Amino acid sequence: MSSMILPLNGWAAGKLQKSFTADVEFFQAFENEDIMGASVNVSCTASKRGQDILLDLVMEGKVTVICDRCLENLDIPVSLTAALVSRTEEGGEESADGREVLLHEVTDKELDLSQVVYDYICLSLPMQRVHPEGQCNPDTVRYLGRTIEVPDPDPVDNPFSVLKGLLNSK
Repeated sequence: MSSMILPLNGWAAGKLQKSFTADVEFFQAFENEDIMGASVNVSCTASKRGQDILLDLVMEGKVTVICDRCLENLDIPVSLTAALVSRTEEGGEESADGREVLLHEVTDKELDLSQVVYDYICLSLPMQRVHPEGQCNPDTVRYLGRTIEVPDPDPVDNPFSVLKGLLNSK
């Protein structure tokens, strides 16, 4: 799994640029069985503002999942951004300019962005994952419209038919 570690110390008050990749091993490390393949480039721009560290994440790429309709591989594009602020617990949890707040300990030397990236990508995926109309596997789709007639059970063969009038007999 590729590491998504951002150092908290050792860089000047300017900006720090880091690039990461979320691949299939990244999602397997989180025991995610829904994502069959992935190639998402993650760019992180970090800048210090006092004790706070402002993080701007840009995630671009694709993930491969199973189509809910035809059970074939389906590539879903990923294109999203996240604005975060990382601060110590002493800094408080109040929002900073509409950014999501990440808390870290004063003694932490690095910030692991793996869970944040994983959550953002997974939450960006649609609930219903299907190919656009007409692009599903035609061999599978032709079975979807079929109906199977199930005959009504013969009441004589039903062992519970003797109980039918039990409640009405009083």
